[in-house]
Amino acid sequence: MPAERFVLDASVAVEWFLPGGGPGFRYASGILERIGKGELAPLVPDLWHYELGSVLIAAKRDKRISAAKLRASQHLIRRLQPETLAIEIDAATVVDISQRSICKGTTRSTLSLRADWHARLLRWTMA
Repeated sequence: MPAERFVLDASVAVEWFLPGGGPGFRYASGILERIGKGELAPLVPDLWHYELGSVLIAAKRDKRISAAKLRASQHLIRRLQPETLAIEIDAATVVDISQRSICKGTTRSTLSLRADWHARLLRWTMA
């Protein structure tokens, strides 16, 4: 049976690498196990790589993870080989989205970009 394609959010992947076992740890662990068994095939927006990398770099800088844990994280990320879908958007559009949204700062733009990407993904999967 072919692997089920699904959108892997960066917040799920972060749970695999940071200490503390946050509220989504059990779910994230189950997802990673299913990917490892070949049951799930992750799809990610190109922004996912930047989000996850940024979190891991900050965690190392803030001494939340060690250099060894960072290297192990890199190894796992490379093994995942998620299918990356491009978000075709320019900086001017990001500014427009940011100005129209009700949230503040980076969160506002990120939420709007994710909503835009999910709408594009939905159109892509329906085609």
